[in-house]
Amino acid sequence: HRIPLVLLTSASERGNANELREAGFSAYLPKPCKSNTLKKALALALGLQPVEQQHTLLTQYEIEEQRDHRDVSPSFNGHVLLVEDNLVNQEVATELLSHLGLSMDIAENGNEAVARWKNGCYDLILMDCLMPEMDGFQATRMIRELEPEHTHIPIVALTANVMANDKQACFDAGMDDFLGKPIEQDALVEKLDYWLNKAQKAKSVLPQESALKDDNDNRSVNMLVDEQHFKTMRERMKKRFQLILSAYFEESESLINAFKQAAEQNDLDIMVRSVHSLKSSSASLGAQQISQLSATLEHRYQAGDTADWQREWEELAQLFQRTMQAMKTLDESLPA
Repeated sequence: HRIPLVLLTSASERGNANELREAGFSAYLPKPCKSNTLKKALALALGLQPVEQQHTLLTQYEIEEQRDHRDVSPSFNGHVLLVEDNLVNQEVATELLSHLGLSMDIAENGNEAVARWKNGCYDLILMDCLMPEMDGFQATRMIRELEPEHTHIPIVALTANVMANDKQACFDAGMDDFLGKPIEQDALVEKLDYWLNKAQKAKSVLPQESALKDDNDNRSVNMLVDEQHFKTMRERMKKRFQLILSAYFEESESLINAFKQAAEQNDLDIMVRSVHSLKSSSASLGAQQISQLSATLEHRYQAGDTADWQREWEELAQLFQRTMQAMKTLDESLPA
């Protein structure tokens, strides 16, 4: 009996597929890898799912490709309120939700979210946490205070922060669950399936938090752009992807400029909000280095440490230019 071998490596190089195949490996994945990809690789290696290409060493890209082609996206019924101020994240979420059969409205801040909730009829709210005018925590508290007795609309936090105190802050505000940024389709489907189909269950019975962790698996930051994530988003978004990519470039430049102006005026709130938004939209398209740098700056400025902001702004601006060029080059290298 031949035991299937799956190689997990942090030193994967292109061109070594033949050597690994000859050594007896069925698949190899770079570390760290998403748990859903690892599960799929194990299922294929063990023969629990058919492999489209026999005698082929499966790579991460091929595993994702098989998953995209084989899995039939579920369809939901419902009306969702998306509360998100970042244009790129709005576009990505809109495409994902529409593809899953859902209708939706968008609110760009907490005040607008509360107003739309009052005047609309929604089955679920996806709530960003950090927004201008009124944040997601305040908006959720207000909705909970205004909700009629014996009614409860599910509110799922959209957050890139998954520390224990961040989770507790969401629960304290009255949110029901978490969805990590950047939004992954599998995790979104899991949350939608639970909250749209089982909304009548007791609030205390929550889905496992493992999906949240999956959403935020750390990706390698050795490259400017996560090529696999970029390719996957490009394939899923189809014609809308070029619009989303252009919007990302334009919005990122605006955020970096807004960050500089805020720093010059010592406006700490806008500094934090600018790098937070840049962190989120960059992660949505696989721009991992700039997302990571933005996250570092966000934590630094939240702690009030702005002494070196000018050097940090220059680093951020230069990194964005390199990232933009890398994304354009990658996009042009892929089939139309």
